[in-house]
Amino acid sequence: NGTLVHRYADHLGALCTKPDAWRSTISLDGSGDVHEGIRGVKGTFDRAIEGLQALNARKEQGNLAWPDVTINYTISNYNQTHIREFIDWFHHHDHHVRGIHFSHLWFKDSSIVKKHNRQFADEFPVQEENTGAVDMAAIDMKRVREQLADSRNGGRHLPFFIAESPPLTEMEAGLYYQ
Repeated sequence: NGTLVHRYADHLGALCTKPDAWRSTISLDGSGDVHEGIRGVKGTFDRAIEGLQALNARKEQGNLAWPDVTINYTISNYNQTHIREFIDWFHHHDHHVRGIHFSHLWFKDSSIVKKHNRQFADEFPVQEENTGAVDMAAIDMKRVREQLADSRNGGRHLPFFIAESPPLTEMEAGLYYQ
């Protein structure tokens, strides 16, 4: 929970006695109002950024390169048009993140559940999950992919990596979301 990191930055930093001893992922689904609109709580973006700044200050005090911090941005119909803006925000603010993962929402709709349970219900039954809050059909994967490609190939060097998780081909993304 990125909103609590500022309270525990010194303790968390002390856990890092060597590189790769501890890594952190902070979930942010957009910058400012976009993130807060999805989470439904004002101030969560700023508190998460304060936590990131506190970790960075701890690293600077100890002259350390760790802990590594990555950002996870879960793609939804609420933030799909803000990907480039989010990347630009981190590019223009020096927060020393290792990278940004743009994650596809893991969901099981009725068709997936039906197919899965037909074959595996005896041992591993599943039920619908993560389908109520997001309009999957409203996600324009072509636009999402264009924003990610623009950010990777924009002719500028970003101080962090950009990744898609899982890395879907255009065809796979179309099938998954439609």
